[in-house]
Amino acid sequence: MKTSGLTSKGRRETNQDRFYCGAIRDVTVLAVADGMGGHAGGEIASSLAIEAVKEVLHARDAPSLSLKELLRRIFEAADSFIREKRKGNPQLDGMGSTLACLLVRGDRYAAGNIGDSRIYRINGTGGVSLTRDHTMLQEYIDEFGYPVPEDIQRNGHVLSRVADGSGDQPDLFPQEKDVYTLEKDDLFICLTDGLVLKNDQHFEDYLYQSVHRNSTLDSLTAQLLNDALERGSHDNCTVVAGSSIQEIKKLFPNYNRAFTGKAQKTKRSRFRLLRFGLITAGFILLLAFFLAWFNDVSMNDLINRFQMNSENTGNQQAYPVTEDQNHLWPRGFTGLSVTTPYYDGSRITWYSPAEPQADHYHLNVIQDNTIIYQDSTSVTSFVLRDDHGYINGELTIELYATSGDSLFRPASHSQITINYQKNSE
Repeated sequence: MKTSGLTSKGRRETNQDRFYCGAIRDVTVLAVADGMGGHAGGEIASSLAIEAVKEVLHARDAPSLSLKELLRRIFEAADSFIREKRKGNPQLDGMGSTLACLLVRGDRYAAGNIGDSRIYRINGTGGVSLTRDHTMLQEYIDEFGYPVPEDIQRNGHVLSRVADGSGDQPDLFPQEKDVYTLEKDDLFICLTDGLVLKNDQHFEDYLYQSVHRNSTLDSLTAQLLNDALERGSHDNCTVVAGSSIQEIKKLFPNYNRAFTGKAQKTKRSRFRLLRFGLITAGFILLLAFFLAWFNDVSMNDLINRFQMNSENTGNQQAYPVTEDQNHLWPRGFTGLSVTTPYYDGSRITWYSPAEPQADHYHLNVIQDNTIIYQDSTSVTSFVLRDDHGYINGELTIELYATSGDSLFRPASHSQITINYQKNSE
């Protein structure tokens, strides 16, 4: 199996992510670890987690062990290494690491994870997550479903299991049998949570499309990492990928043909729609000229009336926020006091636009003409957390929405500007 991996510190001062991809004896490995517990502690913990992967697979009896048994030993070793390192080092208290690991031997594979680093499988039928996050949010959804209470959403990123020397158990997959069977067009992506926007429920689709936009594993990992940074990720970002061949475009020989046919069909549909729109506009214009002549209305008056009506429709136009509205919240946003222009720690919510019906929201937070945070969610809520990296001063919040395949900016729910100051608590 061919592999490729990249990591970046992103907008953080240091990189606490670590990864390994490649072959150790007869096993191909994809592994990522995301450390926590301060600068030094996080880097040490993630390094120890990856070291556990290598040590277990280099052990003398490794070739005789099943893939699941190797995974069990890897997670036990990672927990043990971190526990031993913390002994006698009070400055390392609280350190720990996530770990997601995929092992492939021949035409069989198995996966395991602890924390919120993930493993995905992509093939001709789409993308699917092989792992499940160990977070408060995911565990609430698994037990109770939707909707999710605000306090769970606020703390949803908190890890419920982690490799920190306390004995937390990983999940091993498949759960119902020993191994999965490898298909010839299987491609695997292993990543840390810096690449995933919070509550991004369409992430598998994004990965699937990304695979088909790239010709090699190297270009795929580079694109995924760059996309994360461009979308506003403030975390360390690490991604590794593996497939049977480096030139991944050969894995899906029929995809481009199907995609081209779909694109041509879409173009024909758009052309028909455009033609219908032009005919309709021409008819309306002729009718307007006739009414203007009939009623002896000047052409200037007619144009003024037409422009006025167009400006008042407001369905998908992006109206600017005027100066006197900057510190008020009448434009779809709620959750802050109208009389208080400073952030007070409240939750920000917004109304779903009536037309067109929105099924997903995209949020940009801008400071000094730079997008410093982005979120993509299906829920109408957001919290300005201090750890997003804001500095005191003016913040502009833009809201876009998705309706089917269309991205739009609701006219009355689009933008607000506030003065932000860090929570003093």
